[in-house]
Amino acid sequence: MYKKVYIETSIINRAHGEKISGSQIANILTSSNLLPVIGFHTIYECARTYLNHKNHLLAQCLFKILKDIDPSYTPLTGNLLRQEVDKLRTAAAVLPFFAHLNQVSVRIEVARLADGIFDNQAERFIRARENEIKTTGFSVASEIFLNNLRKSKRKAYKNIRTFDDLLNLYKKKDLIHHLIIKILNDIACPVSQSEARELEIQINSFPALRSVVLSNCYLNFILIKYNTQPSMDKIDDYRHIIDSSYSNQFLSDDRQQLKTVEHINKDLVILSWEEVLLKIRHSSCNS
Repeated sequence: MYKKVYIETSIINRAHGEKISGSQIANILTSSNLLPVIGFHTIYECARTYLNHKNHLLAQCLFKILKDIDPSYTPLTGNLLRQEVDKLRTAAAVLPFFAHLNQVSVRIEVARLADGIFDNQAERFIRARENEIKTTGFSVASEIFLNNLRKSKRKAYKNIRTFDDLLNLYKKKDLIHHLIIKILNDIACPVSQSEARELEIQINSFPALRSVVLSNCYLNFILIKYNTQPSMDKIDDYRHIIDSSYSNQFLSDDRQQLKTVEHINKDLVILSWEEVLLKIRHSSCNS
């Protein structure tokens, strides 16, 4: 039975650096019964390369790799969160990967970028993703960071040693369902107090929401532990983990990010670039 493996941007970059094609990656994954998945944040980060005219050739190469992997594509985070709220209210099924027509539409855009076509349509995509980033998942983070910074000297926070310590404190103080309300309000999908509590109780049945909640909490943990606000690069790392909410495995070349996966999505199996590269080289030697 095939499982889904989410491919993070660092893999596309490493493949380019190692002169490994997207087809080679796809073949190795499918031979291991893994179907590749790409999230919008991977597309966005690759497309952002086009914004520097000096990097147009690099951007084109990255999209050629991405196109040849021929993955399934995931909807935007806000879309998944709205689907999960519908699931709570109506028991509707969540569709975590685009249906045929949307898959075709994304593949056409990726193919255009792989052909070096970066026009107003492509730039609108980047701006739309940037706007989505502002309103999905971490727009409440700044407020929570500031609150925690003010509270960091309090006795309760001085006792925080591990991420589990922080989660237990938040549960004890009944903060999780408030975070859920803020996250969903940000995407114009308001829920009642009772719905938020039900989502918290059943959080493992709503993987995207769970990942967004735990990502916010983990960023707070970093602030409390190190007394510094996490960088945007770190927040981008967590967006990938959120995009992988409905996948089975997570493929990345970022060791720090891989260490974080277990805190945000404990169901994901970690797969490193070294493992994939070893299989590719072994396959090349036998061919």
